[in-house]
Amino acid sequence: MKRKILLLALTFVMLISLFAGTANAADVVASGDCGDGLTWKLTNDGVLTISGTGDMWDWTYPSNAPWKDHGDSIVKVVIQKGVTSIGYAAFYRCKNLAKITIPDGVTSIGYTAFYECTSLTKITIPDSVTSIGEEAFCKCTGLTEITIPKGVTRIEEETFYLCKSLVSVTIPDGVTSIGGYTFCSCASLESVTIPKGVTSIENGTFSSCINLKSVTIPKGVTRIGDYAFCNCDALKDVYYAGTQAQWNKITIEKHNEPLVPAILHYSSTEPYIPGDADGNGTVNTTDVILVRRFIAGGYGVSINKNAADVDGSGVINTTDVILMRRYIAGGYGVELKPGKIA
Repeated sequence: MKRKILLLALTFVMLISLFAGTANAADVVASGDCGDGLTWKLTNDGVLTISGTGDMWDWTYPSNAPWKDHGDSIVKVVIQKGVTSIGYAAFYRCKNLAKITIPDGVTSIGYTAFYECTSLTKITIPDSVTSIGEEAFCKCTGLTEITIPKGVTRIEEETFYLCKSLVSVTIPDGVTSIGGYTFCSCASLESVTIPKGVTSIENGTFSSCINLKSVTIPKGVTRIGDYAFCNCDALKDVYYAGTQAQWNKITIEKHNEPLVPAILHYSSTEPYIPGDADGNGTVNTTDVILVRRFIAGGYGVSINKNAADVDGSGVINTTDVILMRRYIAGGYGVELKPGKIA
């Protein structure tokens, strides 16, 4: 009798273990091909696994990827080693995707690949990636930080547009071009360093980065495009790697008003004459006109601020204008002092 009871107990335990194992196993709910040498499967726990060898196919915008009907179910993507690219619109609007594994060996991330993946907060891109397509992370509103791989030389247009939680972005020195509106409306971004190889800040690049407080600009920049810093009203400090004379040669296009009140820090300074706001070597009525326009918030006015601060007060105001006018008129005892603007 005891042996029968023991046997029944053991059978019951085995059945429970088998049932638990079956219950814990993730069932495949959909699968198929996603490249000439690639397959995919989606399990009922929301994990999409892509495996095989070669490039992922590209899909149209909006996505017609083979898992599109299950997009809201995907919470994690595992791309296995052997996959060499992430296709156009691959995970377009997978709004519950929170985690992804990208292996070393992937060389490109396609156009709109992660467009509006709003639950994605962090992504590690391997150094093997050399190309990131337009709008690849556009509207990833939960993304907080990103490091661009060293092999990338161009950041395409609107790549991080409206990534409103993006606090930190690391751009490698190898990047020579940043497309228009790339960081537009990244409302949490507070500082950014533009690599030394960049020569043009394109239209709208940092437009509406409302909390951007400082930007570092290389001396090789020759153009700042329309709206590049539009609505960046928190901008306080511009760190420029050249001199005042070099800065004055930059073409600054329309709607970049936040650059006017910002403090310009030059990495190398040149001797200046107090009152010589335009840096031409003399103090004359042109300097007075420029300083008056600057005080009035005149768009596109570029002056040597320390040269304009002729009373040494640390601010540029009408007192400086009055002193400059008296000095030009030969006023006795008028002394123009070096500025104290940081």
